Amino acid sequence: EHRLREAGVGGSNPLTPTITNPWKLRFLGVLSFGLPLVANILRPFVVDFDDTAKSSCAMLGRGIHFGSTTVVLALTRLADEPMEAIMNNTYKGSCFCGVIEFEVIGAPAVMAYCHCNDCAAWAAAPINSFGFWTPDNVRITKGEDNIGTFNKTETNFRKFCKTCGGHVICDLPGFNFVEVYPNTVPDLVHEPTIHVHYGSKTISVHDGLPKCKDLPTDFGGSGEMLPD
Repeated sequence: EHRLREAGVGGSNPLTPTITNPWKLRFLGVLSFGLPLVANILRPFVVDFDDTAKSSCAMLGRGIHFGSTTVVLALTRLADEPMEAIMNNTYKGSCFCGVIEFEVIGAPAVMAYCHCNDCAAWAAAPINSFGFWTPDNVRITKGEDNIGTFNKTETNFRKFCKTCGGHVICDLPGFNFVEVYPNTVPDLVHEPTIHVHYGSKTISVHDGLPKCKDLPTDFGGSGEMLPD
């Protein structure tokens, strides 16, 4: 992090949100598109910061707008990828039988693995993979009247297909996010950056990613980390 400060990027706390509007992130990316030299100069700092993040849970996700991570990643991603691809990527997903179809637009705020008991029971699997998008970047394009909703709590509203029972999405109104399951979106590459609720795990995963006992503090958890 100190090397980032020397480069004039970020604040004193990498978990302090400095950019809350995703379009501001896009704007930084647009600026960097014409400045690949700057992005290449900053690239070594990204590598160092990412290594630090793996052990400190400082970087929750590629686009979640946390401190210096936001600025550096905004400067580097568009140096390697076409601007239109970053801003306007649309991924198509569906339920198991295909009666329901949906789209997600742009990059997710975060991608992760969840080990909580509810997700394990809902997915009928020891681990649930997910990505968070803002509500305006997720839309149902077919079969909306065939969607059922179940909420065990007031924080998670899980959507499923009434025909096949397949997962669709999960609304998280308290966080202002929609949870999307990567396995329902064939062309989406799942790039997780953290495990959450690892304290409830039924299997261990030795992948080098940060392991939060419950949730990071910015999501209402303790932020306590567990060994890999």
